[in-house]
Amino acid sequence: MSTLIHPPEGEAAMHGAKEKDEISLLDVLIVLAERKRLIFWVTGIFAVLAAIASSLLPTRYTASVTLLPPQQNSSIGATLAS
Repeated sequence: MSTLIHPPEGEAAMHGAKEKDEISLLDVLIVLAERKRLIFWVTGIFAVLAAIASSLLPTRYTASVTLLPPQQNSSIGATLAS
């Protein structure tokens, strides 16, 4: 014989479910404070790796230009420019 268990209904049940799904900002800050050494180490390692990679890559400069032929219309701007 099986018995079906129904979840509680009403505002109290919704409030309980909402508390389970929420994460407190204070809890997040506590975890970050506990792991700040790890965060600093990982950030420092990647900063050093980025500096090494940027110094090993060759310097490369690129530029592009688009030249347009002059217009042959007699506008006010063309007369003022000449």
